[in-house]
Amino acid sequence: AWVRRFPTEKLEGYATLLYAKFWEAQQLYPQAIAQAEQLIAAAPDSPYADQILLLAAECEVKRGRTDRAVATLRSLVKDYPGSPLVGQAKAMIARLEAGKLPSAPTKKP
Repeated sequence: AWVRRFPTEKLEGYATLLYAKFWEAQQLYPQAIAQAEQLIAAAPDSPYADQILLLAAECEVKRGRTDRAVATLRSLVKDYPGSPLVGQAKAMIARLEAGKLPSAPTKKP
């Protein structure tokens, strides 16, 4: 009964996303980015892949690595075109390429 109510494919990557958010909140950006890379490598079809890529891009910006942030955002746009985060990613790419850092990181529940 539990498996029907909570299918594991819908949970795949959720713990990784939570770990990444934890590391980001602790300002340990390399660890958050590593969590994102781990999820994308292990489960690119995770329902949380787009969220963790956006988080990784924000962490790259905080590390001053805008080139990597843009590359990560481009991956989100290319690999997850149906994501509701695509518009946000494109806007962030435009700001970064214009030399403007995002005023505030995006927080997702």
